[in-house]
Amino acid sequence: TVQLSAAFYKVGSKAYRFSHWSGDTYLIPDTTASDISFVMPQSAVTLSRNFVLVGDINSDGDINSIDLNLLKRVVIGLMLPTLAGDINYHGFWNEDDVELMRRMVIGLYSPTK
Repeated sequence: TVQLSAAFYKVGSKAYRFSHWSGDTYLIPDTTASDISFVMPQSAVTLSRNFVLVGDINSDGDINSIDLNLLKRVVIGLMLPTLAGDINYHGFWNEDDVELMRRMVIGLYSPTK
């Protein structure tokens, strides 16, 4: 049995949150679970951890006012939510996320989970 984990991590002020596994995902029941285990088959297996940059709503590699405006659109229902927009990682998108994102853009906040 092989056990793998994918944890939240930070590089400087940027925070990265696990989003999903890719590759030979037929081996695992839930590709979004950060901790997985599976029985190693007779053949080689490739699984990759995928992460999102917390706050980077448009996935351009930067966290800026464009992302803040996109998050506001998510909160009022004009856009679909993304994992990157759940700033405090509480499972929903609201004004708390917008305020934390505003603080991120000006450099006063960095996510911790």
